[in-house]
Amino acid sequence: MTTQPAPAAARLRILRTIAIAYLGAIPMIGIVLTFITPADDPWGAPDLLGIVVPLAIGAAAWIGVLTFGLRMPALPARDVEIDRTAGLGAYQTTLFQRVAVAMLPALVSVALQFALPHATLITYAIGGVISLVLVAVYVYPNRYNVRLVERRLDRDGARSGLSQSLGFDGGPEAPSNYTGSATFH
Repeated sequence: MTTQPAPAAARLRILRTIAIAYLGAIPMIGIVLTFITPADDPWGAPDLLGIVVPLAIGAAAWIGVLTFGLRMPALPARDVEIDRTAGLGAYQTTLFQRVAVAMLPALVSVALQFALPHATLITYAIGGVISLVLVAVYVYPNRYNVRLVERRLDRDGARSGLSQSLGFDGGPEAPSNYTGSATFH
């Protein structure tokens, strides 16, 4: 018995639900921290490390999402259905890689809450906001992210049809000489 692939809207809804779950986890962690932060003044000024470390981890996470999280090998040109299945698998894999990297500032900020002698909720607020922005912009499946991944998968001639598989009409809208990198040849 063969199974029918999920319709595009269902696939997209599942991936968006995953991203929204991570988006919702960030403020929930913050709410929990308000009850267990050991500081006398939970919203007071944190140590310098409580500001610098989340900002540095946030910058590293942003670079990581753009490089590691969106780096993938191009698909070889094969049968369209094989390319489509491989494209969906690659997108799902990179989605979870991007989630892992994007959540680092929030998770490191949680650790700092207990490691620093004078940690306040400002420390988590910095890391949490950075993670919220990274997840919302680079993880949540939207037309831009899907087409960005599709262009990188299709740069060697494959036709993954990732945009169509997730319910976005049309293929990647890029110049015909686009190579998947930041430079045009």
